[in-house]
Amino acid sequence: MTAGRRVAEAVAVKLSGNAADAQETILEAALEAFAQRGYDGVSVRELNRQIGVSHNLVYHYFGSKNALWRAAIDYGLSRVNDTWRLEDLGPLADPVEKMKVGLRRFLEVMARSPSIQRILEHEGAVGGPRLDYIAERYIVPFLGPGLARFEETTAIEKRDLHLPSLALLIASGATAFFTQAALARKLGGPDPFSQEGIERHIRTITTVLFYGVLGTPPEEASTQ
Repeated sequence: MTAGRRVAEAVAVKLSGNAADAQETILEAALEAFAQRGYDGVSVRELNRQIGVSHNLVYHYFGSKNALWRAAIDYGLSRVNDTWRLEDLGPLADPVEKMKVGLRRFLEVMARSPSIQRILEHEGAVGGPRLDYIAERYIVPFLGPGLARFEETTAIEKRDLHLPSLALLIASGATAFFTQAALARKLGGPDPFSQEGIERHIRTITTVLFYGVLGTPPEEASTQ
C-alpha cells in the first residue's frame, strides 16, 4: 500500500469520527508535502487528491494555502517544543540528566516526524516571511531560555563556545540521521527509523554532545 493510500484511508476513518481528527491527519500530510516539495511546489488541489478527499476540504478547514502552511508549522513545532519542557521532570534532580531527557524526547519526535526539520532547514536557507513566522513564534522564544538553561547547567561560557553554533548543531546536525535517512542508509548500520537505529543514534549524540560540553576540551586544531 502506498503512503498516499494509507493517508487517504486514515483521513476517511477520521472523517467518520470528528473534525479535529480529520484536521490532524491533513496537517500530517501537509507537513510531509511541504517537506518534500517546498511551499511553492505544493498544490492544495493535489494535496486533496493525494489524501483522497474533496478538493474543497482543505480550504474548508484552513481557508488558504498560506493558512494551511502556518497551521502545519504550528502543529509540528508545538510538538517539538514540548519535548524540551523540562519543568515536568521534577523527580530528576540533576539538571544535566534533565537536559539528556529533553534531548532524547526531541530526537524521538524527529524520528517519528522528520518533515518539520526538513521544512526548517529549507526556510532557514532561503529566508523570507515564512522563516520570520517560524523564528518569531518558535525559535527565538524557545531558544533564548533553552540556551540559557544549557549554559547555566554546563558552565559552557567558560569554554568560550558559540551558542548559535551549538543550537544549529543540535537542531540540524543531531537530526540529520532522520532528515537525510536515504543517505544514512548508504552509510550502513541499522535503518534510521528502526528502534535499534533510533536508540544507537540517541546514545551517540548524547555521548558526543555532553562529553563535548562537560569533558576536557581538546587542543585547538592547527590553522596551517
